[in-house]
Amino acid sequence: MTSLTRAIDLAFCLVVLPVMVGLLPIERWLHHFTAYMLLSGVWLYVVYAVNRALTIPLLFGSRRRKLVGVGLMVGSVVVTLILSGIELYVPQPNIHDEGIVRRLPQIRPYQQALWALFMMVEAFSFAVGLLAQSHKQKSRLRAAEAERDKAEIELYKAQIKPHFMFNTLNALYGLFLTQSPHALPSLERFIAMMRYVHTSSGRDYVSLADETTYIRQYVAVQSLRLSDKTTVSLHIAIAHPELAIPPCCSSALLKTVSPTVFRPM
Repeated sequence: MTSLTRAIDLAFCLVVLPVMVGLLPIERWLHHFTAYMLLSGVWLYVVYAVNRALTIPLLFGSRRRKLVGVGLMVGSVVVTLILSGIELYVPQPNIHDEGIVRRLPQIRPYQQALWALFMMVEAFSFAVGLLAQSHKQKSRLRAAEAERDKAEIELYKAQIKPHFMFNTLNALYGLFLTQSPHALPSLERFIAMMRYVHTSSGRDYVSLADETTYIRQYVAVQSLRLSDKTTVSLHIAIAHPELAIPPCCSSALLKTVSPTVFRPM
């Protein structure tokens, strides 16, 4: 989006504004009022740059910053009013105007041109600036939501991981004390789970097959806390194992898997 707005800025400053100026009798004005025309042109570019860099971002800030932005807008209008008020020439009296009382000041063509170009610069700069600021606001909102979700996941992991680890280590300790044949395979599953959690935490996506393997290992390790009279059955059917999903989704997936526990009568 930044590159797009920059391209629009360059197109306006190098193409649109010069074309609009070219539609005016600029050659005659430059010949007679060179300094004034150059000053007016520089002022229009200054107005565009100030609006894009300062005025519009300030209007999206705090109340104090908004007041500063409004002050810049008012200041640009005042400077343009001063420029347009400069008398470059005194028109010759027209014999047809004799006897007519003018109650409104006569506006010169160069004054009309200056105000028309000023309004066009204001409108175009505000349109592009509002588009850029709207995109920035949406980007910041998405980034804030992502940070919030990440913080919630980290908080959840920090709360559940010690509880899960201590219970699992206690169950493994009991298996090794009783010299159970399931002790070593269970330890290997636990190590594989911890390795997966460590490697997948820094990745945005993992394959659905890897996450399913993690769930199976999780259920198998949790089953160590059950007695020999309890049987745990887990069935997972995957149509697309290569599908990429965010990691650490086992808690959400387990809610849909619902392992069936058979208890003897």
